[in-house]
Amino acid sequence: MLDDLLSDESEPDRRAIVLTFLWPLAGQPRPPELELGNRVRRELDLIAGHRPTGSANSVAWQELAERAKDELERCGLPAAVIPRGARPAPTGVVLSVSAEEPTGVFLDWNPLDSRSERYHVLTGARDGTMNLSEYVDDVRDLFARAAVDVLAAAGFKTEVRYDFLYGRSRVCRVLGPPEIPFE
Repeated sequence: MLDDLLSDESEPDRRAIVLTFLWPLAGQPRPPELELGNRVRRELDLIAGHRPTGSANSVAWQELAERAKDELERCGLPAAVIPRGARPAPTGVVLSVSAEEPTGVFLDWNPLDSRSERYHVLTGARDGTMNLSEYVDDVRDLFARAAVDVLAAAGFKTEVRYDFLYGRSRVCRVLGPPEIPFE
């Protein structure tokens, strides 16, 4: 069934959904009786190949983040590369590099400095109006997803992982550079 989902590329969310199920299997030994389709096997190999252990590959992750930043800026999206968890994060696409587990390049969108007075004015509840913090979260998701789609269109290996167990959360990652970059 997962192989069939991967074969239909008309909806980009299908791959993200399939990867949510495949991620825990990446890098694990596969029992011979487990029958996997070619697309599923290829995705598992891709994920396992881009799951470094320890900080030995932190330089490679930093280089990947810089390449992704260059691509986003070439397309007109402001982007910055920062260490994971660094604050305050700049406005725009934020590519954060983590040398600790989970390692890699994480992508998010920061609409405005969350510590600024202006941010609190815009997201604070007012009498008779909608609380804007939920709206800002929705916009953050839309822009992050758009940035991931831009990178995917350029050939970068990307992943969007959703966690519905603990509320609505989304994690966007850049897993690898384009196999055939634009010239």
